[in-house]
Amino acid sequence: MTESCRSFSPVKLDVRQVGGNWRVMEGSSAPLDFGPNEDQARTALRVIQYYKMDSQCFVGDPSRMQYYLVNGKSPVGLFPGEDCAAFNPATTEAKLVSGNWKVVDGSHWILDFGSNESEAKTALKVIQKYGFKYICFVGRPNAPMMYFCRDFRPSSQPSIS
Repeated sequence: MTESCRSFSPVKLDVRQVGGNWRVMEGSSAPLDFGPNEDQARTALRVIQYYKMDSQCFVGDPSRMQYYLVNGKSPVGLFPGEDCAAFNPATTEAKLVSGNWKVVDGSHWILDFGSNESEAKTALKVIQKYGFKYICFVGRPNAPMMYFCRDFRPSSQPSIS
Protein backbone atom coordinates (compact mmCIF):
# COMPACT_ATOMS: atom_id res chain seq x y z
CA MET A 1 0.00 0.00 0.00
CA THR A 2 1.46 3.34 -1.07
CA GLU A 3 0.47 6.35 0.99
CA SER A 4 0.56 9.84 -0.44
CA CYS A 5 1.39 12.16 2.45
CA ARG A 6 2.88 15.58 2.94
CA SER A 7 4.40 16.67 6.24
CA PHE A 8 3.88 20.08 7.77
CA SER A 9 4.36 21.85 11.08
CA PRO A 10 1.03 22.55 12.83
CA VAL A 11 2.56 25.52 14.67
CA LYS A 12 3.64 27.15 11.39
CA LEU A 13 0.13 27.07 9.87
CA ASP A 14 -2.05 30.14 9.68
CA VAL A 15 -5.26 31.27 8.00
CA ARG A 16 -5.03 33.80 5.18
CA GLN A 17 -7.27 35.19 2.50
CA VAL A 18 -5.73 34.68 -0.94
CA GLY A 19 -7.58 35.81 -4.04
CA GLY A 20 -10.87 35.96 -2.14
CA ASN A 21 -10.52 32.42 -0.70
CA TRP A 22 -9.76 31.58 2.91
CA ARG A 23 -6.92 29.08 3.16
CA VAL A 24 -5.00 27.23 5.83
CA MET A 25 -1.40 27.85 4.81
CA GLU A 26 2.17 26.99 5.68
CA GLY A 27 4.38 29.58 4.05
CA SER A 28 3.28 29.77 0.43
CA SER A 29 1.71 26.29 0.46
CA ALA A 30 -2.08 26.06 0.90
CA PRO A 31 -3.08 22.51 1.87
CA LEU A 32 -6.70 23.54 2.53
CA ASP A 33 -8.96 26.00 0.69
CA PHE A 34 -12.31 26.96 2.23
CA GLY A 35 -13.44 29.38 -0.45
CA PRO A 36 -15.31 32.34 1.07
CA ASN A 37 -15.75 30.66 4.50
CA GLU A 38 -13.30 32.16 7.01
CA ASP A 39 -14.97 30.44 9.99
CA GLN A 40 -14.42 26.97 8.50
CA ALA A 41 -10.76 27.76 7.74
CA ARG A 42 -10.22 28.91 11.33
CA THR A 43 -11.99 25.79 12.66
CA ALA A 44 -9.73 23.60 10.51
CA LEU A 45 -6.65 25.31 11.90
CA ARG A 46 -7.90 24.78 15.47
CA VAL A 47 -8.59 21.07 14.73
CA ILE A 48 -5.10 20.56 13.25
CA GLN A 49 -3.43 22.31 16.17
CA TYR A 50 -5.60 20.58 18.80
CA TYR A 51 -4.62 17.12 17.57
CA LYS A 52 -1.08 18.24 16.63
CA MET A 53 -1.61 16.80 13.15
CA ASP A 54 1.63 16.91 11.17
CA SER A 55 0.89 14.99 7.95
CA GLN A 56 -1.87 15.38 5.38
CA CYS A 57 -2.51 12.22 3.36
CA PHE A 58 -4.74 11.19 0.46
CA VAL A 59 -6.07 8.14 -1.29
CA GLY A 60 -6.69 9.16 -4.88
CA ASP A 61 -8.46 12.48 -5.34
CA PRO A 62 -8.31 14.45 -2.03
CA SER A 63 -12.09 14.90 -2.16
CA ARG A 64 -12.52 11.10 -1.96
CA MET A 65 -10.29 10.38 1.05
CA GLN A 66 -8.21 12.83 3.00
CA TYR A 67 -6.70 11.89 6.35
CA TYR A 68 -4.22 13.32 8.80
CA LEU A 69 -1.62 11.73 11.04
CA VAL A 70 0.13 12.71 14.25
CA ASN A 71 3.71 11.40 14.33
CA GLY A 72 2.69 8.62 11.93
CA LYS A 73 -0.35 7.59 14.01
CA SER A 74 -4.07 8.24 14.07
CA PRO A 75 -5.33 11.33 15.91
CA VAL A 76 -6.91 10.60 19.29
CA GLY A 77 -9.09 13.00 21.23
CA LEU A 78 -12.31 14.92 21.22
CA PHE A 79 -12.33 18.36 19.68
CA PRO A 80 -15.35 20.30 21.00
CA GLY A 81 -18.15 20.49 18.42
CA GLU A 82 -16.64 18.00 15.96
CA ASP A 83 -18.84 16.82 13.08
CA CYS A 84 -18.06 13.08 13.16
CA ALA A 85 -19.72 9.76 12.33
CA ALA A 86 -18.65 6.49 13.95
CA PHE A 87 -18.03 3.23 12.13
CA ASN A 88 -16.55 -0.16 13.00
CA PRO A 89 -13.25 -0.83 11.19
CA ALA A 90 -13.67 -4.58 11.85
CA THR A 91 -16.87 -4.71 9.77
CA THR A 92 -15.91 -2.07 7.21
CA GLU A 93 -15.36 -3.26 3.64
CA ALA A 94 -14.73 -2.04 0.09
CA LYS A 95 -17.85 -2.95 -1.87
CA LEU A 96 -19.46 -2.32 -5.24
CA VAL A 97 -22.75 -0.52 -4.53
CA SER A 98 -25.00 0.53 -7.42
CA GLY A 99 -22.05 0.65 -9.81
CA ASN A 100 -19.73 2.63 -7.50
CA TRP A 101 -16.91 1.37 -5.30
CA LYS A 102 -17.58 2.46 -1.75
CA VAL A 103 -16.08 1.88 1.66
CA VAL A 104 -19.03 0.82 3.79
CA ASP A 105 -19.86 -0.39 7.29
CA GLY A 106 -23.06 -2.38 6.84
CA SER A 107 -25.55 -0.07 5.14
CA HIS A 108 -23.61 3.07 6.14
CA TRP A 109 -21.34 4.24 3.32
CA ILE A 110 -18.24 6.08 4.46
CA LEU A 111 -16.39 6.91 1.22
CA ASP A 112 -17.24 6.79 -2.49
CA PHE A 113 -14.54 6.05 -5.08
CA GLY A 114 -16.76 5.87 -8.15
CA SER A 115 -15.39 3.30 -10.60
CA ASN A 116 -12.00 3.02 -8.86
CA GLU A 117 -11.88 -0.34 -7.09
CA SER A 118 -8.16 -0.05 -6.33
CA GLU A 119 -8.56 3.25 -4.44
CA ALA A 120 -11.51 1.88 -2.45
CA LYS A 121 -9.44 -1.14 -1.39
CA THR A 122 -6.47 1.08 -0.53
CA ALA A 123 -8.75 3.29 1.59
CA LEU A 124 -9.96 0.22 3.48
CA LYS A 125 -6.33 -0.80 4.16
CA VAL A 126 -5.58 2.72 5.45
CA ILE A 127 -8.60 2.59 7.78
CA GLN A 128 -7.51 -0.79 9.13
CA LYS A 129 -3.82 0.17 9.40
CA TYR A 130 -4.53 3.20 11.57
CA GLY A 131 -7.58 1.79 13.37
CA PHE A 132 -9.77 4.72 12.33
CA LYS A 133 -13.23 4.57 13.95
CA TYR A 134 -14.58 8.06 13.18
CA ILE A 135 -14.80 10.11 10.01
CA CYS A 136 -14.97 13.83 10.71
CA PHE A 137 -15.55 16.93 8.60
CA VAL A 138 -14.97 20.66 8.67
CA GLY A 139 -17.62 22.24 6.47
CA ARG A 140 -20.41 20.27 4.87
CA PRO A 141 -21.70 19.49 2.34
CA ASN A 142 -18.61 18.99 0.15
CA ALA A 143 -16.28 19.36 3.13
CA PRO A 144 -12.93 20.97 2.27
CA MET A 145 -11.42 19.06 5.23
CA MET A 146 -12.06 15.41 6.06
CA TYR A 147 -10.15 13.66 8.83
CA PHE A 148 -10.31 10.41 10.75
CA CYS A 149 -9.78 9.59 14.44
CA ARG A 150 -9.07 6.33 16.19
CA ASP A 151 -10.70 6.93 19.57
CA PHE A 152 -12.26 9.74 21.46
CA ARG A 153 -11.08 10.49 24.96
CA PRO A 154 -12.34 13.21 27.26
CA SER A 155 -10.27 16.31 26.52
CA SER A 156 -9.54 16.72 30.24
CA GLN A 157 -7.59 13.44 30.32
CA PRO A 158 -3.96 13.36 29.28
CA SER A 159 -3.19 11.43 26.14
CA ILE A 160 -1.58 8.04 26.62
CA SER A 161 1.35 7.50 24.29
